[in-house]
Amino acid sequence: MTELVISEKDVEDLIYGQYSLNHIIGAVNDDEWQELRKSLKKMSTQEKIEKLREYRDKKGETQKIKIQITNYINALKRGGLIK
Repeated sequence: MTELVISEKDVEDLIYGQYSLNHIIGAVNDDEWQELRKSLKKMSTQEKIEKLREYRDKKGETQKIKIQITNYINALKRGGLIK
């Protein structure tokens, strides 16, 4: 079964801008974030998006959370799962 590709418009509320590599490295070097990322691996793209929103809503829109989520969304784009 082919996975539905989600448009950037569907996730625009999860994209917060551009960040430097140093900021990204600092933000993603977080045990809780890495556990979440691992848990997303076998989910559909839609489920990943929902889990990212839940994570943001639970943790708050801190700069660190924004960087983590934006970086993950960009990885989904590079993987062709988001247009």
